[in-house]
Amino acid sequence: MTPFFVDSETYGNVDLTKVGLDVYLNTGAESLIWTFAREERPVQYWDVTSGAPMPSEFQDNMLDERVKKVAHNVPFDANIARFTLGFDIPWDQWHCTMARAYAHSLPGSLETLGMVLGLPTEMRKFIRGKELIKMFCMTPKGQTRKTRLTHPAEWQEFIDYGVQDTAALREVFKRLPLHNYQGEHYELWVADMEINERGFFIDQDLCRAAVKIKGQMEQQSSEEIAELTDDVITKGTQRERILNYIVGEQGFL
Repeated sequence: MTPFFVDSETYGNVDLTKVGLDVYLNTGAESLIWTFAREERPVQYWDVTSGAPMPSEFQDNMLDERVKKVAHNVPFDANIARFTLGFDIPWDQWHCTMARAYAHSLPGSLETLGMVLGLPTEMRKFIRGKELIKMFCMTPKGQTRKTRLTHPAEWQEFIDYGVQDTAALREVFKRLPLHNYQGEHYELWVADMEINERGFFIDQDLCRAAVKIKGQMEQQSSEEIAELTDDVITKGTQRERILNYIVGEQGFL
């Protein structure tokens, strides 16, 4: 399959690192910028916030089943593409360089991975990248949201950051080993993505019964330990009381 390299910059109303992807997506996540490149062509960008229509090259490649969409941390970009742009792309059309790196015991961070793989410094490190993400991808409490209209110079830097990230992604794709992320190994990754998306059946009645039995057993154990210790210990989880009781009764640990 022909590789098509993509990366998204997004805005969220909640902290992704604290709430997880599902909550992030369902509380108003937005696409801000998409950067993309097919094979060795120059990296392009689509500033979604500008109101510009979706570039035909971006749309055509995202919809083409013969094209392998390559991203670093595919679960994020694939779901952003689905929730904000309406692209429901099968998992076997994606290629995750982060998963591929982990499959070969390499670091997941794109910047660190670039260093390990020997990417040029100017390609793997954008000095103000984290600062720009904090500026445009979230709104700290007590502040107003910053956008391309309020901070145009910084916004252009933000676009440049995304373009550089996609160039780094492409170079990482070329340099990463592949033997643990192909064939059945890749198929397992696809299956994992499908399971995470779909979920799996759980016998809820069995789970409720297990919780009920656990509560009954804990109550029974607490009553027994209280009787044995003359109510000095009332629960089996009272670690300090148990230690003090043993020391007091036996004189040693």
